[in-house]
Amino acid sequence: MKASIRPIMVIGLITCIGFNCLYYHTVDPALSRNNLEPSSCLSVVAFKTLINGLPPDINTEQSPDGKRTNIKVTEDKYNGQSHPILDVMAKEVFNESGILSSNDKQGTEVTKGVFIQINNKISYSALGYAGRLLSTMTLSILPSRLTAVESFDISAFEDQKLLFKKTYLHEVRSWLWLPLVFFFWAGEDQKEGQFYYKDVIKDVISNIVAKRKEQKKCPK
Repeated sequence: MKASIRPIMVIGLITCIGFNCLYYHTVDPALSRNNLEPSSCLSVVAFKTLINGLPPDINTEQSPDGKRTNIKVTEDKYNGQSHPILDVMAKEVFNESGILSSNDKQGTEVTKGVFIQINNKISYSALGYAGRLLSTMTLSILPSRLTAVESFDISAFEDQKLLFKKTYLHEVRSWLWLPLVFFFWAGEDQKEGQFYYKDVIKDVISNIVAKRKEQKKCPK
C-alpha cells in the first residue's frame, strides 16, 4: 500500500511545482495590494489603452487522414489597438474607487478633465518563446526558459496639461517545461499578472490625487 502511495505523492509534487512554483513575477516599482478608498479629489476620468508586442496567433489544422498539418501564423489583431481585457480591468478598479470612467477614443485630444493614457508593451525572448511554441505545436516535452517583460507607460493629463508620466515593469521568468499560456494578465490561470495590472491602476489613481492636492485642485 505504501509503495503505491509514493508514486502518487511524487506525481502530485511535480504537478504542484510545474504549475505553481516555476513562475517568478517581479514588479518595478513595488506596488501595494491595498484597496483604495473613494476620494472627493477625483470623481471622473477618461482613459485609453494601447497594446503592442503580443505574440502572433498560430492556428494548426490537420488533414482528415492525419498526414498533413497546416500551420497559419497571423499577427495578433490587438497589436496597436486598445485591448478589451485591459479596458475592463481598468474600469473595475475605477468603479471600486468610486470613480466614473469612460474609455475615450480621442486619446490625448480630450480637452477637459482628467485623462489617462495607458501604453502597454510586451517583449519576450525569441528563443524561449520558440521552445514553448514547438512544445505546443508538437505536443512534446521541450524544456525551455522564457523571460517575458511587460511595460506600462502611463501619462496622466488634466485639461490637456501633463500631470505626470510613470513607467511600471512586470517581468515573468519561467522554467516551466509545460506549454506557456500567454499572455500573463489575459490567461485565466495567470491571475497574478491581473492583480499586478490592477495594482498599477490603483497606484496611478493615488498619484493623480496627490498631484491634484499639491496643485490645490481638491475640495476642502
